[in-house]
Amino acid sequence: MADFSDEENRRLVQLVRPFVKARSRVNWAVAAKKMKPRTWSPSKLRHRLKTLKRNYENNVLAFPRRLSLSSFPCVPMRKPQSKYPPAQISSGRPSPPRTCYSSFDSREIIPKNGCPISPGKQTRCARDQGHLNVGEITMEAISKLIEVANFEDNDVFLDVGSGIGNVLVQVALQTRAARAIGIEIQSSLVTKAMELITDAPTRFPHLLKIKSYEAVIRTITRGMKCFEPTSLAEPELLVLSTTTLLCHDVVFEEDANLAVRDLCVVLPFLRLVALTTSVCSRHRSSCLNPFCQIWELTTTLQVPMTYSSSLRQLYMYTTRAS
Repeated sequence: MADFSDEENRRLVQLVRPFVKARSRVNWAVAAKKMKPRTWSPSKLRHRLKTLKRNYENNVLAFPRRLSLSSFPCVPMRKPQSKYPPAQISSGRPSPPRTCYSSFDSREIIPKNGCPISPGKQTRCARDQGHLNVGEITMEAISKLIEVANFEDNDVFLDVGSGIGNVLVQVALQTRAARAIGIEIQSSLVTKAMELITDAPTRFPHLLKIKSYEAVIRTITRGMKCFEPTSLAEPELLVLSTTTLLCHDVVFEEDANLAVRDLCVVLPFLRLVALTTSVCSRHRSSCLNPFCQIWELTTTLQVPMTYSSSLRQLYMYTTRAS
């Protein structure tokens, strides 16, 4: 490994540091792609890092300063200046303005048309349409969700039907949520999402909080019901820790909607559910629907959608008082 130059050692450390800070597994394929001008295989980069750890510290963040400095630009994260107490979702009062927990204006990476990171690319929508959102939920709608959700450091956000990750990116960059995970049935969209997201972690470390999976909501729900948590694998284990769930279920088939509601019943840490369809619109106290026995409609937000010129409803459910 003596053929690594000093600059390449520094570049390797700089690429690995964001992953270590986020306590995430290093994506060696992404690191290998960014090791220019010379290319190195992921296995060689992994072995080189082990050699550096033997020579210096086992913790990459404790490496000598000269290994952290490079001619490659690196934008540091800005820590939040203040914290606001959580607002009650039922109070009707707007939350104080939220600090953006990264070192840039989020509009740089999520422009007004909604497409994350690479605004020139689109997947589902026709090319002559003004909006490029795959999920048809606008940034303004998610901003309203963020206001009432009051994400904290231990929150895990789940987007069911996450598309190419527009919503995941916005939540990861603009909130304190620990993780932003998505499940999507179309493998092409999952691949595109992770390509876009993993292409920018050096500059935007908060994107390392994101993980998107190809999965079928019906299958995940059945797995949650039938197995103990210790027997579950990703994405089920991450889904199990969800505290806030969003599903644009107005575009789902009925059996998928039922699976989403079943999932809301079995998730142990879930505190807030946001849906675009109303559950049990004729609900009454004698209702035996399992969802209704746990959840109650607390707030209905009027939010913009890309496919409608008028505002649409986003139904916010919280757990019933025991």
